[in-house]
Amino acid sequence: MAIRDSYLFPTLEAGSSRVFNVCSRSAQLSKSMSNGAESAQAAEPGFLFLTRELNNVILVKEARPSRKSSLYHYDQSIGTKLYFPYNTSRIYDGGKSVFIDDPQIQRILKHHAGLDIDENSDDADRDLSLIRLLEELPSLDPFLVKDKLDIEGISANEIYFQISDSEWKAIQAHVADKLKPIIAFAFPDSTDQEKGRSRFLMEKLWNTKDIEALIPITDAFNLPREEASKIFSAWKGIMYYDFEYNRSLPNWRKYIEWMQSDAVPTDFVDRERRELLQELKDTVRAQYKESWQKLMHIFSSYEESYEKLFVLRQDPGPFIEFMRYAVSAYWVLGSHMSAINHSVIVWEILTSGAFKRRVGYDQLYNLFEMQREIFNSCR
Repeated sequence: MAIRDSYLFPTLEAGSSRVFNVCSRSAQLSKSMSNGAESAQAAEPGFLFLTRELNNVILVKEARPSRKSSLYHYDQSIGTKLYFPYNTSRIYDGGKSVFIDDPQIQRILKHHAGLDIDENSDDADRDLSLIRLLEELPSLDPFLVKDKLDIEGISANEIYFQISDSEWKAIQAHVADKLKPIIAFAFPDSTDQEKGRSRFLMEKLWNTKDIEALIPITDAFNLPREEASKIFSAWKGIMYYDFEYNRSLPNWRKYIEWMQSDAVPTDFVDRERRELLQELKDTVRAQYKESWQKLMHIFSSYEESYEKLFVLRQDPGPFIEFMRYAVSAYWVLGSHMSAINHSVIVWEILTSGAFKRRVGYDQLYNLFEMQREIFNSCR
């Protein structure tokens, strides 16, 4: 089907966590290799996908059709679309898109990207597995993508992740600090001599795949062993979103301040159009508020339960309950944080260069219409 998400185009190059522009980054890699007098053959190990044409894809997180969600029972209603541009040098000119879980995905990948399970099974299996790994993420933040690939032992050029060493280490440190009390809770009588075990368990918690090693922690929190890997992986993701939320707040607040004071057209607007604009603006404001409230509800539940157990040494029940719903909370956070960040990025792009970011009626209407569609796509 032809892609209909024209509102995504202003952000395909702008770092939205809902969009992973593999096509653009592959082009950057090819250019850097050419400038370094490297052949195309030598550059291929650095590409994300082994199937060369698949490196022209753009991945987009979007709500699946006809799915409903609630605060915690999210049922992973956010899916991952593969967008194949008709012209890789002009990605805004249109293309074809398909959800990864489409029953015909292998046939479509063969047609649009040359991925053939039958003729080149090893490379095709690896690339199909990579696509499905990205489907397991609620958003396409560089940290989450890189961490997922590292855990699975999949390497690709750093250009695909666009995250600095300092940023990576800062996020790692934040998440690790939140993981340490979990180990201490599972082993309350640990001594200094057992620090080696703590480091070992920290590595296993970060990796989340060695279920046998995590059994003592799983049992300490009375979690289902068969779900332990997903739960700990989701909890680590929640800690990342906690970091990202605090980092994003200043920009979010700037947008709210602008909407309250400067989101008025600079040109003359008749009454009918002014009312249309106000109605659309009120819709976006309500959507923004709803998404923010969902985030605040989850973060408040997490912080209260975490403090009660690990700071005040009181009832572990609320934290254990939060852990049980960690997977659902992870998807809610990813969806709504991505929607807010995406809408703010669109605002920054479409009002850039204007005094106090004040623009005319057409630009304002276009902005709010795009933002409305962004929030609709996370439901």
